[in-house]
Amino acid sequence: GLLRGGGESSAALVFSPVADLPGDPTIPIHALWGNGPGDVWAVGGENTNDGWPLAQKGRVLHYGGDAADGGTGWTVDDVLSSQDIGFRGVFGNAATGVWVHGIDKSGTNGLYRARVLRRPPGAAEWISIELPDDTDGGPRPYAQELFAASATSSTSIWLRGKTGVDVEALWHGTSSDGGATFTWTFTRVSPFDRAIAAFWGTSSTDTWAVGMNGLVSRYNGGSWQQAVVRVTSHPVGKSFWAIWGTASDDFWVVGDDIALHRTNAGEP
Repeated sequence: GLLRGGGESSAALVFSPVADLPGDPTIPIHALWGNGPGDVWAVGGENTNDGWPLAQKGRVLHYGGDAADGGTGWTVDDVLSSQDIGFRGVFGNAATGVWVHGIDKSGTNGLYRARVLRRPPGAAEWISIELPDDTDGGPRPYAQELFAASATSSTSIWLRGKTGVDVEALWHGTSSDGGATFTWTFTRVSPFDRAIAAFWGTSSTDTWAVGMNGLVSRYNGGSWQQAVVRVTSHPVGKSFWAIWGTASDDFWVVGDDIALHRTNAGEP
């Protein structure tokens, strides 16, 4: 299910469950993203217990504003929800549209394969995105599963996951036409690197990734570099799971029993 908060200010929010959420109630919601108060998406997925690997079923919902104010309320996206995809994430922005990702059984020998679909701004149909394979990836070089995904700017999309032979990897999509089309690259990640759980950014040269065991890394357009994160005299070793903000000097990182706020206010 979902909770929605309302109030006169952010300090006065009161959360309550969303009643009568449409779609198959046995499919849990895994991710939520919105482009405004009248444009919110929620996606989820679940096993069908049919065969091995287990087949998938999905649930994709869209909120088009309060029905009392002339909006559509919550509705089911029948096109995506009818596909055999277990959805794991949803993200996007005004320039690139809405993106969803999940897994299905279309991989080699019926194994799982990652699926990424995009609905560009103003479009009514979803486009399937083909991610590049690992050229040294052996029998299953395709993207099998994605664990983190974000549109960090109008021209930059970051995905983190693994291939069909468990090679950890990054897929980076870049656009030279303002987000209309994207060119993708594949980069292997060392198995000794800490896993990324989430991305966020303000531009293609100011992108952040957070993850396991104190991972807070910044991409400057050419390379990733670990940030110095301390709240005591020792580095922070907690694992981080999410990141969000409004500017490069105003964002939050949250994880295991910890929440960090990056701000330059009052600092040299």
